[in-house]
Amino acid sequence: RAGILNVSLDEDDNIAVQSAVVVAKIARADYPNAWPEIVQQVTQAAEQCAAAEGEAAMGNLLRVLRVLNLVIKELSSKRLVADRRAFLSLAPPLLPLLARLITSFSTSFCAA
Repeated sequence: RAGILNVSLDEDDNIAVQSAVVVAKIARADYPNAWPEIVQQVTQAAEQCAAAEGEAAMGNLLRVLRVLNLVIKELSSKRLVADRRAFLSLAPPLLPLLARLITSFSTSFCAA
């Protein structure tokens, strides 16, 4: 499972998109029982990419955010009450990261 996350960062956009879809589908089937740390792993990857400098780091950040988007979309489509509760527990750790990224993007956009 950890290996597929690395493939999601491939520079070939077609490979990155398809592997992100695979990660999201696996997360839908395995979260929270078999792969409870999926969101933490993607969040850590996003924080590492956000801390790095350069154009390659920005591309990796966008790829990681694509994975996060697809994982959240897949997990939000689950209907069982236990799955909904598990999904609701994801928001608190994600909000600080997303707030930092939005602030950073808007600051650099306004500066340009």
